[in-house]
Amino acid sequence: MTAGLLMRNLQRDASDDRSAVKDDVKLIAQAICESLTHILTEDAQTLVKYLKRLNKDGASSVKPILLADGFDSAWFDNGQRGLLSE
Repeated sequence: MTAGLLMRNLQRDASDDRSAVKDDVKLIAQAICESLTHILTEDAQTLVKYLKRLNKDGASSVKPILLADGFDSAWFDNGQRGLLSE
């Protein structure tokens, strides 16, 4: 149900594969339903793009983390780094 509501207002880019966008929106909806704060992914082409659109529209607050960008524990602590972080 959540995925359907998200898709209602989300405009798919014509160049994006319809089934890939559908599956990505289902993943985003599941993250929302489970109250997840972040999604780790390698998919910058569709999942991150559409998640950012949904966040901008206020339909989601789940943050995307691209695995290619590496890991930073500050993502899970509102941008705060620990004293022992480099």
